[in-house]
Amino acid sequence: VSFSGLIGIVLASFLAIIGPIEIAPRIGYAGPAAIWPVILGALLFIVITLPVLEYSRLVTFAGGYYGLAELGYGKAAGKFTAFTNFLYTIPWAASPGPFVAWLFLDSVFYVFHTLLPMWIWFVLSILTLLGMYAVSIIRSDKFGKIILYVSLTGFAIVLIFSPFVIAKSPYNSVYYLNPLNSSSGFGGIALATAVVGFYLFTGYGTGLLLSEEAKEGRKTVYKSIYVGLAAGAALIAISAYSEVIAVPLSSLPSVASSALPQVASWSPYFSAIGVFIFNMLIIVLSIASLGTVFAYSGRLIWAQSRDGFFKSKWLRELSPKTGTPRHASLFSLILAIIAAVGFGAVIFSVYGYNPSTIAIAWYADATMGTVLWYFHHFIPEIGLFPFLQKHKEIKYNTARK
Repeated sequence: VSFSGLIGIVLASFLAIIGPIEIAPRIGYAGPAAIWPVILGALLFIVITLPVLEYSRLVTFAGGYYGLAELGYGKAAGKFTAFTNFLYTIPWAASPGPFVAWLFLDSVFYVFHTLLPMWIWFVLSILTLLGMYAVSIIRSDKFGKIILYVSLTGFAIVLIFSPFVIAKSPYNSVYYLNPLNSSSGFGGIALATAVVGFYLFTGYGTGLLLSEEAKEGRKTVYKSIYVGLAAGAALIAISAYSEVIAVPLSSLPSVASSALPQVASWSPYFSAIGVFIFNMLIIVLSIASLGTVFAYSGRLIWAQSRDGFFKSKWLRELSPKTGTPRHASLFSLILAIIAAVGFGAVIFSVYGYNPSTIAIAWYADATMGTVLWYFHHFIPEIGLFPFLQKHKEIKYNTARK
């Protein structure tokens, strides 16, 4: 995988192109200052992931985080991290299914005022996951190129819609760039950063798990993550700004409470049909982009089976045609389908089936993944330091240390 391919994979992994669709919670917490949780979330990610990115300069390992935990604290810590990382991949790999189902069904509801039947939610979720799997098992060099082109296409689409709104809006003002204008003070920005600014970038680490397949991985993986995070944060911040200045200040609460904030804010500039077309384009691009999710989980499971964490020759096999861990990705797909169907069944049986619960089914799944994200990170994040203490031959200047 080339350096540019890795950048595309990083961008696709946290799906920067859906920034306009995820802005509502940030407006809810920070109001007019909704761009700041995006910016601070990206900076927070860069700071807390420095040890893992430094690790990628020392080792190329398809298991990613648990390799660093093992280097720093031994095999027991590595096994714990591997297990929690595996648990994380189940709801995280499942979440794109409910996301696509939500975006399609609620777009139809808000634009055409028709709530399609519940079975369509389940069918769309499963078809999305199957499409992602098909993309994830493409040969690595071609996979990197395809994902890069898909990511750039998504960027171009968002950069047509967002700047157009910014140019046409009569509400443009530097007022929205000032963090002091948060509707609930800096506490609102900080809370939004922790809860939904941080969530925006979860999944960025896919490039780390493809490091064994990267060209000059020790030099390119960490750089691709820096570039991908910076470019993605800029795109999402532009999207956020376009939505908060699209309506009068007094109307921001209605955007924040909308299940599809881009429909609520952009419709006066494109019509509801125009925004519907935007959503459908995002759906198509998302299914291809999110093939990175199974690329991540498949390589993690494959690395675990290679290391003996899973005692399975079947999971350890690579496709003779593509050299990819097809069986491990298939295993992840099966677990993801079970999780997606399970989340939907529980949410709809408890809260009913309506436009709001369609959105909640995705948020519940993705939030579970985000919570589990912490557990496979907190040991590796400090695992670099005991490793460096053991290996004085690794030269680190004072600033880097």
